[in-house]
Amino acid sequence: VGDPRRYFKYRVVFQGNRVKDQDGAAALFHDLASTPITLESMRCADTYGAFPGHSIQTRDVEQAYIQADLKGPPVYVVLPQELWTEGMHKMRCPVVRLQRALYGHKNSGVYWADYCREQLEQAHFKEIEGHPSVFWDDERKLLLTVYVDDMKLSGPEKHMAEAWAQISNKIKLAIPKGETGTGDHTFLGCTVKLFPKTVRGKTVNCISYDMSASMRKSIAKYEQSVFKAT
Repeated sequence: VGDPRRYFKYRVVFQGNRVKDQDGAAALFHDLASTPITLESMRCADTYGAFPGHSIQTRDVEQAYIQADLKGPPVYVVLPQELWTEGMHKMRCPVVRLQRALYGHKNSGVYWADYCREQLEQAHFKEIEGHPSVFWDDERKLLLTVYVDDMKLSGPEKHMAEAWAQISNKIKLAIPKGETGTGDHTFLGCTVKLFPKTVRGKTVNCISYDMSASMRKSIAKYEQSVFKAT
């Protein structure tokens, strides 16, 4: 209660457990895979953001998957009845072709990752070899990390507004609820704070990580499940 990061939302998904081909048999798709960012890369981004004159900012990608086109063989879906048009109610089983990489499709994550990489390259960010989902803007010395629909930008604060503007021309972004713009942020359930500290007479920037809010949420869900079971 009172935490702006907690709010209701809903998601329309592709029901992947009921995918059939034209003969009614289970449909098979080619196995594609994307490699997520590593924990080490995220920690490097935090460290880089703690350098003098640097900061850290985050953005949420709005409806990430459906910004990308669905590739591969044509896929047709049955919509929930509340989304039917008047004409559809006169049909026995209306279907529409799926054109976007809707969450739940086996390969939607790969199609989104490929689309995201292409758009970031147009915004002057190049993926670092050997470090998946980590991008570097050599001109502005900015480091961008991406985990599905969460983006974290580290580097000189003076260039961040320009970089976000260029990225948002290609990808629909939103400032996360609770983002303060001071470098403190929540990323993948972990609250990251930057703070100064005097070490041997010299002031340095330090980083703290706090998972307590995420743990309390997990415990509350566990307690609810236990009470229901008993």
